[in-house]
Amino acid sequence: MGSDCGMCMNGFGFVQKGWVEKDLYTNNWEISKGEMATGKAAMYFLGNWVIPQVIGAGAASEDIGFFPLPYDNSGKYNAPLGSDYFIAVSKDSKNKELATAWVDFFVKESGYVEDSGFMPIIKSAESSISQLAEFQSFNPTLIESEATDPKFNEIANKAQIGIGTGDYVQEYIVADDLQAAFDKLNAKWKEAKTALGY
Repeated sequence: MGSDCGMCMNGFGFVQKGWVEKDLYTNNWEISKGEMATGKAAMYFLGNWVIPQVIGAGAASEDIGFFPLPYDNSGKYNAPLGSDYFIAVSKDSKNKELATAWVDFFVKESGYVEDSGFMPIIKSAESSISQLAEFQSFNPTLIESEATDPKFNEIANKAQIGIGTGDYVQEYIVADDLQAAFDKLNAKWKEAKTALGY
C-alpha cells in the first residue's frame, strides 16, 4: 500500500474529499430519506428496507438502486442476512388453526413483505421490487448472523466499546491515523479481556 493508505482506508477518503455530511454523528431518518429522494444525498449503507421508504419520500423508483457493497476486488459479494420480527403460533394457543391461517396470510398475502422492502419469505418466490432483482443479479452470498458468545458482549462492555451503537466506527472514519485508532481499540479489548480473566 502506498503512502496514501491512511486516507484510502479512512472512510475511503470521503471525509477528506468533502463527500459526507458536515455532521457525522446526528441522525434524523425522516430528513435523511427526504434528502435521498430529492438527490441531496447520493448513497446510504443500509438494508433493503430503505427502498420503499425512499420511494415513499418522493424518489422515482427507477432512480433508486440497490447493490451489495464490494469489500475487496475479488469479484465476489457477501451481504448480511437479517430477519425482521419473528411471527409464530404459540404452543399454548387455543386457536392454533386460526392462528396458523393468520400467519400464513400475513407472510404470503398481506403485502407486508413488499411494502417493507423485504426479500420474499418463500424461497421459491421472486420479489416484485426491481431493486432486489438488481441486488440478486450480483449473486451475493447471504451470510446469516450467528449468536455471539456472551463473553464477546461482556468484553465489549468492559472495554466500553459500543458494538451496537457504531460510535467507534464514526470515530475511525474521521481518524487521522487509522492504524493508531485500530491499535487503541485492540489495546482496550485486550485490557478488558485480561481483566475479566479470558
